[in-house]
Amino acid sequence: MYDPGDRTNPLRSQEFFFWICALVALVSLLGRASFFGFEQSIAESAREAGEFGLWWPLCVNFRPFPGLPPLEVWSVAVMSFFGGINEFSGRLPSALAALTLIVGSRMLARMLFDRGTALLSSWMTLGCCGVLYLGRNSGSGVFSAALLVWTAVLYCEGAEHRGFCNTMVRGVLLTLGFINGGVGFLALAAALLLPWRWRRGTADRGSWGEAAAWLLTFLALYFSHRLLFGDPAIMLWTRLTELGGDGFAAAAKRIAILWWDSRSDPLYFGFCSLPRVIMPWALIVLAALAGAVWRFRGLPREIKSLLAGIGAGFVVLTLLPRATWTDYLALVPFLATAAAAELLRCGDSFENRWGVAITRGAIVLIAALGAVSPVALPIWKRLLNFDLPVVFLAACPITGAVVLFAMLLDSHPTRPLAQLSGLPSALASTILGGTLLTICLISFLIPSLRELRAEKPFLLLLKHETANFEPQSIIHIGGNSSASVVLFYTGARGAITVIPNSEGDPAGEIGRFCRLIASRPGGKFAIITRCRPERELAFLRRCAAAGGLKLDVDRPDRIEDRPPGYGKSDRRQAYWIVTSPLGGNTTASSNQVQEKGK
Repeated sequence: MYDPGDRTNPLRSQEFFFWICALVALVSLLGRASFFGFEQSIAESAREAGEFGLWWPLCVNFRPFPGLPPLEVWSVAVMSFFGGINEFSGRLPSALAALTLIVGSRMLARMLFDRGTALLSSWMTLGCCGVLYLGRNSGSGVFSAALLVWTAVLYCEGAEHRGFCNTMVRGVLLTLGFINGGVGFLALAAALLLPWRWRRGTADRGSWGEAAAWLLTFLALYFSHRLLFGDPAIMLWTRLTELGGDGFAAAAKRIAILWWDSRSDPLYFGFCSLPRVIMPWALIVLAALAGAVWRFRGLPREIKSLLAGIGAGFVVLTLLPRATWTDYLALVPFLATAAAAELLRCGDSFENRWGVAITRGAIVLIAALGAVSPVALPIWKRLLNFDLPVVFLAACPITGAVVLFAMLLDSHPTRPLAQLSGLPSALASTILGGTLLTICLISFLIPSLRELRAEKPFLLLLKHETANFEPQSIIHIGGNSSASVVLFYTGARGAITVIPNSEGDPAGEIGRFCRLIASRPGGKFAIITRCRPERELAFLRRCAAAGGLKLDVDRPDRIEDRPPGYGKSDRRQAYWIVTSPLGGNTTASSNQVQEKGK
């Protein structure tokens, strides 16, 4: 293993301080805001799996919903057995996966280098925006990244201690990653792990166990894919036969066009996604790695293997047609480990010094803006015409003042930050200050700003209203993505009807609405929409008029009370619920409704 020379290992108290910061960063205010974006689909799919047994295929609105990561959904569904699913329990599996990712990053650096490098790598991994953001949201990316880094840890450990059990555990991790991320996960894993392959021998008993374990792993992958998705050999042969009908050149051209269209501009996307994930350490990491590549021949073999794996992984992610910016999270532990080793190995070299200096200057500037924010907050309040959350008002100046104070302590002779954190004195203030800023931004400021949407109180009220009203059917006017949050918070026991308000075929959607209410005369309906005054409300008026419903759309039963001035100009978006019993004087006859719905 790589010996960096005489270096003081961090104290246990310094490592304990790091883990306290990691827990606060990942768990604080975890359940403060309602589910949003992709979280809604994962939470609803987990509810349907836990309550109704729809474990596979994964469903949303009680219908198969492709594209959901199975491990994330299943882990949230398991939480439902311990008191149901809420915002905290729905995001807790991702937070635990992010913590596992950080532990794996520390283990990888500790195994290849030493405890000092491991601690610096851990601080850099924790401070990455991608780790904290995805670790605090119920979404994809963090589970696959955690599986990859732990596979790498076992793979490096197997180079020193070959064994059947070690390889079998790696096979299980790869199988789980394959189920969660598909073939792209295996391609990325191969790219990151193969640079260590040359360190393995073949002339010992452990190689037979290695071969047997990889054979079992392949069989597990094959049969799991066959069970869940179909026979991969038949699918591949069918695909090749279809492409071969047009000739090889035409098939290759078609594949290239489809790949380029699916990736837009792959290289540009990759070079934008990687800094986005590793911010605020982009300059420090890229400068350290650039210096390492420049001196590649004189590097220890561990750093060479890391650099080769990072380069191969970046190429794979660039080539994969369905890779998103969250997939680049898998590179973070390897980037942090390689950058930490190079920073400590080279000290104040030119390549590292300018990257650290620019990052430090940016941190000081942002901290100064936060420290003086109480002066600007009244101006923001007057311009935006709403009150900022208390957490936001407190977190900005406190964080800015703490980070600026930390920068001042950096020049103190006793180097208190280095003694507190265990980081090198030249990097302590920059790494600690940047990590604190990232923790404040993602753990406190973003969750508090989401309170401005104020949807959680309304959604809880919506759940209470629908439970008391007991509608026979729920109609949601809008898209499937916004319908999933209605499904989850109302706790619907069956599928709801989603009318997409298609601009291309409004008459057809209105007819569908009319046929629905005509099919259940005398029943109760709950009509819910996230409205824009010019679209959903006008569409709902036309639906009500065509169906004979006497709905006072301008005076709904429930409306989300958003602060004035929120959003673009005065166009307030809101959630509406309009409930109405059908039959009697409330609707036209069933025949009239059916005629209007044709």
